[in-house]
Order: sequence, then structure tokens, then C-alpha cells
Amino acid sequence: MNPLDAEFWPQLPAELREFTAQPRLVQPLARRVDAYLKANYKQACRLPQIARGVGSSIRVMTAAFKREHHCTIHQYLSLLRLRAAVRLLLESDIKIASIAESVGWNSQADLYRHLRRFASLSPGAARVDKANASLLLARLDEWLCSRGLFA
Repeated sequence: MNPLDAEFWPQLPAELREFTAQPRLVQPLARRVDAYLKANYKQACRLPQIARGVGSSIRVMTAAFKREHHCTIHQYLSLLRLRAAVRLLLESDIKIASIAESVGWNSQADLYRHLRRFASLSPGAARVDKANASLLLARLDEWLCSRGLFA
């Protein structure tokens, strides 16, 4: 029997249950990280900076976020930026390089790489093919909602 199996461990007495980690205690930290990233995704966000912003250590913060939302902080940040970039591609005539910088990426190549990875679409193609770009936005929203992250 695997020592991690629930049947292996006897039930904890009631007086010890209050000292065990409760999943609901993780939620406020994950929500604070989510709110911080939504407010600051356009800036360079490093893990130490995010941890200071939410009042946590890096290790606790990253573990809590991943446990709660089943993705890393970096993945979520990339998807927030990608979502904002696709909206700008659809709704404006701003140059692609300017869009990439305005959503927090260092270059147009970063936007291109993330868009290609997520949707097999280039920024120029997303701008021209509005139907596919709209489907991409819907897919991004669905992915975020499936993990409890409402953009």
C-alpha cells in the first residue's frame, strides 16, 4: 500500500483537524495574485515583485496559485497579455510592435511566439482574419474560466 493513500492514515482526532492545512486558506492568496496580475500585467512582472505585492513568499505564492488554478503564474500572465493583445489587434490599427509593448512584452517577437504557440496564428493573420481572432478570444476566456480565473 502506498503511504500516501488515504486508507493508510487513520482519521485525525477532531482536536487535530483544526491544525491541518485547509484548501480554503489558499484561495485568498490565489485571488490576491490574480488581482495583482490583472492590475500589473502591462509591466515587467517578476516573481519576487509579485510576492512582495501580495505579501507572501515566492514558494508559498507559486504553490498556492498552481494548486488553486492548475497553471503557473507565468502561464497566466502570458494569457492575460495575449488576450489584451488580440483585443487590440481586432479593435485598433496600432502597429503590432506597439501592441506587444503596450501589453507588457519586450518585443513583437514575444507576441508572435506566444500567439503562434497558443493559436498557430500570426499577429498579422489575427488582424486580417477577425473570425479566427474572435474564436481565439473565446478560447482564451474559456481556458481562463475553466481554471477559476475570470478575465
